[in-house]
Amino acid sequence: MGQLEKEIVRKLVSQKTPKQKKEVQDNILLLIGGDPKISVRDLPPRRGNQDGRIDGRVNVIWRDSDCVAAINIKIEKRKFDADRLGGFILAMDREKLDIGIIITASGLAPDAEAELKRKNREGDIYLVHIHLEDLL
Repeated sequence: MGQLEKEIVRKLVSQKTPKQKKEVQDNILLLIGGDPKISVRDLPPRRGNQDGRIDGRVNVIWRDSDCVAAINIKIEKRKFDADRLGGFILAMDREKLDIGIIITASGLAPDAEAELKRKNREGDIYLVHIHLEDLL
């Protein structure tokens, strides 16, 4: 992408508080037609409505069908690694969602990228990674 988009993402990552980043995440989710106010299943009440792995849901068309996809948005310097991907996949499984969209400011770590490709080859779930700057 262009230099402007890269600079916007850099500023988001370096200058925002966790609360501000959460607001940006929710705004991104709303802009792509998603819902940040989800209820999660089978978690203790102290966790609230979010589990830290699914930031929201969005309706998508997959294999000529209307489906619901889980969304995970990370606005941070750290790359999205295989541990986080594993947690996201477990949350998707718990919520019975077969499609996952990961939006990151810093990209995927090599281990997460390899695991994402492996999961997609297996065909039980479908995972997509989008760089935040590509959305801008």
